[in-house]
Amino acid sequence: MKDYVLKYNYIFKYGLKTLIIPILMLIFGIKIYNSYIILISISLIVICINFFKRPNFDIKKDDNIILAPSFGRIQKIMKINNNIYISIFLSLFDPHIQYIPYDGFLINQIYKHGTFRAAFLFEKSTFNERMIHNIVTKIGTISVVQIAGMIARTIVPFLKQQTRVIKGEELGMIKFGSRVDIIVPIKENMKILIKQGQYVYGGQTPLIRIDE
Repeated sequence: MKDYVLKYNYIFKYGLKTLIIPILMLIFGIKIYNSYIILISISLIVICINFFKRPNFDIKKDDNIILAPSFGRIQKIMKINNNIYISIFLSLFDPHIQYIPYDGFLINQIYKHGTFRAAFLFEKSTFNERMIHNIVTKIGTISVVQIAGMIARTIVPFLKQQTRVIKGEELGMIKFGSRVDIIVPIKENMKILIKQGQYVYGGQTPLIRIDE
């Protein structure tokens, strides 16, 4: 069990601090024999462990497919200037690891300080704190934006800039409910494969197909 958690869960590496409060609650609940506090604390511990899980899956090898950079539900699909913007909202129950959507070169990472409004309020979260990862690919520069939410206030990058990256590689994570945007340059023969409200799986669900 321990080996499984070490391999498929980041709770020990990134989430130990989040366990402090529910563990203290559990100890307190046991001490005063309060089943209500014990139940709540155990539920919080389970949620934390689930939150930091690392899904195990096979990466799609199709070079014409751009994959979802995150688990979550499609909140917005927009065409602005010469780019397609796709926003994905992550609930507390979604894995919060982000992934490289397409092979390329991670040219830079830009961290922007800002507010911490609810990520599902699209307009109000426009100025939320965020990390922008710009990936130069054969179809142009694709940007993956990790956006902190009202609860999520920690963005953790796994990769360094000026690095060759491959589709499906772990990019980073946002701790607790948040949003991830992907910005893709519009090309000929490009087809959007998802729709608003659809649930997508990070590193697995095709977002866009480009037929050469």
